[in-house]
Amino acid sequence: MQEEKEREFITKHLGQSLDTFGEIQWTESSDSRSGRYVKISPSVNLEKLYQLFYDHWLILQAELLVYVTGQIEDDASEFWEKIFHHTFFSNDHTSVVITNGTYSKLTETLAKAIQSRWAEKPYCKSSLLGIPIWQQIQNKEQLIGQMNEGKYPTMYTSLRENETAEQEVLPLVRNHEYYALLEVEDCERANETRIEVIAALKKYLTTTWAPEYWTERTGLKFIPSLHLILGGNIDTLIEVDTLTRNNQIIAVVNWKGASALLCDLLRKMSISDRDHVKKVLLQHWPWLVENSKLPTIIDRIMRILNKSDLIQIIEPENFKQNFYELIIKVHGKTTSIQHQLSQLYHSSLVTRF
Repeated sequence: MQEEKEREFITKHLGQSLDTFGEIQWTESSDSRSGRYVKISPSVNLEKLYQLFYDHWLILQAELLVYVTGQIEDDASEFWEKIFHHTFFSNDHTSVVITNGTYSKLTETLAKAIQSRWAEKPYCKSSLLGIPIWQQIQNKEQLIGQMNEGKYPTMYTSLRENETAEQEVLPLVRNHEYYALLEVEDCERANETRIEVIAALKKYLTTTWAPEYWTERTGLKFIPSLHLILGGNIDTLIEVDTLTRNNQIIAVVNWKGASALLCDLLRKMSISDRDHVKKVLLQHWPWLVENSKLPTIIDRIMRILNKSDLIQIIEPENFKQNFYELIIKVHGKTTSIQHQLSQLYHSSLVTRF
């Protein structure tokens, strides 16, 4: 019955998804949860997408919405898995964490973090939502079903043990219970388009997910949200540039890669002219010295620094405490709202990790 209603809703209201939707299961893993998926376009009707999330996929109303992007190293996975587990998935409140939905060490680590929560408590209110680029998904043909029917279920092949992904396409990452597969027309702007869609979706969800009781309880007419940047590369800088151009609030973790580069520059804003930016950039990534895209990268960084009021730095040490204190600082415009948010996130603020 649920599948029939879901199928009818998608074919009626999400016309770009007439054959690519359904339930995803994993051929190589019996301990991974199945997930729901649908293909969307950048012009998707956000109201209808929200109705799919809430009425058919039954995503719980979030009390915190976080988008996580970047990269981490293999040897840092265990460290961040514990932090993600305690920060996002082991709390009393409901978090929805958005990722790019395809395999990387970062997304795999988030998936392991929620899986460890399931091992403790099979019913977990929080969830992972993946929003990958359709053209960049490996084995995407396995997700295409019959016209107006979708696939319930489809058996999807992700990475097997000791298998590596190709450069241009990546498999979907496991243990995301929901996937919105974004088909773009301009592949050169694919990541920028995806960030623009995520920014618009986040804005819609944070206001729509705020029922009357929430406003009465917290004084907020929206759900707190944040974009979290951890590590990363040049593509991550493009994402940050797109986020700031869309006036999104960002937390940059002082770790490695792109986030470390931005932290270095943000802490020396008084001398962040183009020459200084180039110097710091080449200190982090000396291989860029002969790269023809160097001026373009510097342009992006300069735009980011011009929107520095949207960016906050978080240290990895005592990450959970710092993260929730930042959420309260950013969204608590009055003492009363700060108090209400402190009560909501109480267990996160009193449990240090």
